[in-house]
Amino acid sequence: MIRDLQHARHPVDHLVRRVGDHLALLRPTHAAKSLVAISIGPALMLGEATLPALVTLAGAIALFVLASSAVYVVNDLADVERDRLHPKKRLRPLASGAVTPTAALWMLAGLAAGMVVLAIVLPPLLGVIVFLYLACNLAYSLALKHTPIVEMLIVAAGFALRTASGYVAFSAMPDPWVIATVLAGSLLLTIGKRRAELQRAHDSAEHRPVLAHYSQPLLDAYLLVAGIACFAASLAVLVDTLSSVNRPALVFVSLPFVIYLFQRYLLLAFAGRGTGNPTRLLLGDRVTHVVLVAWAATLVLAALLGDVVLDGWVAALEAGGTLS
Repeated sequence: MIRDLQHARHPVDHLVRRVGDHLALLRPTHAAKSLVAISIGPALMLGEATLPALVTLAGAIALFVLASSAVYVVNDLADVERDRLHPKKRLRPLASGAVTPTAALWMLAGLAAGMVVLAIVLPPLLGVIVFLYLACNLAYSLALKHTPIVEMLIVAAGFALRTASGYVAFSAMPDPWVIATVLAGSLLLTIGKRRAELQRAHDSAEHRPVLAHYSQPLLDAYLLVAGIACFAASLAVLVDTLSSVNRPALVFVSLPFVIYLFQRYLLLAFAGRGTGNPTRLLLGDRVTHVVLVAWAATLVLAALLGDVVLDGWVAALEAGGTLS
């Protein structure tokens, strides 16, 4: 009886493994990138949210999740031989042989069909943005991934296009400062990833050929420039957003948290911890999570206290007093 149960479990285990391998090829955990990047604009416009806008936003996220999965499949198909030489990438489904190229092509066709259906029912401009995203990534996979600087800019542009689609879902014009923040921030993460790869690679030209064009001091300089650009753009967004709701004092409350978060990332990058996988860094760094929660709590507390103080000032002025 036990032996029969064990024999019965083998096909089930095999099926589960095969399904898991095929899902791994699509990088489902990376869907968080699209969710976060696309939701940035709508999060700043919650007062304008309507049910149709939220439905369109969900469709935009689904469209980009399918598109990014398709990009991963194309990249893995193009890099399968090189991935087999990498200590970690050789474990990927295609490089390890767990998924055949034929199966990957069928999965790619399914993803394309899903994207076409969503593009038909969603606003046309979303389809145009996704087309640009796919075109950039196809050019990246075929040639531009070997071109220094350009290859990092294409990765960063992918996140900026995602953020722009969030505004389109809400029928709004993208905020230039928000787009600049996302572009500079994703460039910062990409540079940190390249720096970590360069530190680990024994033969950079063999694992990722473009690394042969970089040096650690050069990437350190790029990292600082991108960090300054991201910091400046994010401050502009912060000032604009909080001033528009008559909360300029909250800008000063936010400054220590914004400065710390940037310094935290640079600490991780220069210490060589975790920046090889920016997604894991953002989702797994507990210190960052604590700072974000503390920032949110401080903003709420400052807003409440601000109302009390402001009411007191108004009462004093009406009574003929002074602010002193």
